[in-house]
Amino acid sequence: MEGAVAFLVAQGWASGLSAWAVLVITGVADRVGYIDAPGLLGSPWVLAGASVLLVVEFFADKVSYVDSVSDTAQTLVRPLVAAGVGAEWAQAGPHLNPWAGAALAGGVAVLSHGTKMGLRAAINASPEPVTNVVASSTEDAALAGVVAFSFHHPVAAASAAGALLILGVGLAAWLVWLVRRVARSLPLEIPGLLEFEDAVGYGTCGLVEAVRRYDPSKGTNFHAYAVQRIRGSMIDAFRRMDRLSRAPRRPP
Repeated sequence: MEGAVAFLVAQGWASGLSAWAVLVITGVADRVGYIDAPGLLGSPWVLAGASVLLVVEFFADKVSYVDSVSDTAQTLVRPLVAAGVGAEWAQAGPHLNPWAGAALAGGVAVLSHGTKMGLRAAINASPEPVTNVVASSTEDAALAGVVAFSFHHPVAAASAAGALLILGVGLAAWLVWLVRRVARSLPLEIPGLLEFEDAVGYGTCGLVEAVRRYDPSKGTNFHAYAVQRIRGSMIDAFRRMDRLSRAPRRPP
């Protein structure tokens, strides 16, 4: 029972990042004899279709903003595929009801998908594509490792998936809190000049820059460094808006 629950937690977490990758890894593992995949999970047609979709997703996931469009389009797809994966595995074993397996895997997929979307939205504020590619490649490696490990070591795989999920949720919540706290501390409430949510957007750009440029070898506290970057990005935006509002306009 414990192993079955842990296995579905790992499968659900990975499906929230890329449902197609989970289907491809499962299908390939079945084809080479590493596992005996149940039902449709072992179908060559499912493997072929998921492989095509994975190739498209793989490249889309490396491009700023295109990745967010892809994630948004799959907001329902990933949890539903995860639920199907959970139901297939639960039906093949004696420990879980297929509905319970579907609910467990699908629920975890919703959490991991939401966390991925939030972090990617912040990363997309960076003016260069390297951060996005690194984030996507890191996700790919973690997903492949968790899924492959879950087939024979489900508890360890679920522990890793759970730790990554908690880390992702906690990091996203802390980053949002930090940017909004800095925005509230600045006098940016001049009507029509820079709205609060706009300030948060500019602050997010500063946060991404802080993550990209931070050098721990200099002994600087990251929190203080990030606040400085966030504040600077907001103030720069405020000054640009202020100059535009003061600029003389030619009569029509």
